[in-house]
Amino acid sequence: MVPDDPEGLGPEQVYSWFAAYFAGTQSMGADQWYSAFASDARVDDPVGTPIKRTPDQTRAMGNGFLEPFRKIGL
Repeated sequence: MVPDDPEGLGPEQVYSWFAAYFAGTQSMGADQWYSAFASDARVDDPVGTPIKRTPDQTRAMGNGFLEPFRKIGL
């Protein structure tokens, strides 16, 4: 989903990425949420925590992020 040259992103590509990211969040599925990221993405969120460098670490972060929403039924 993320091109090799992010400097060349146009407005449509940025919109498409945000749409995929939020669709993944709304799906409550970490795999769909993760699909918005490049396969070699480094995720530094929240700042100050260890950087997530692998797909498994990023998916685990997604599950952790989505779990409170699942618990309250959103």
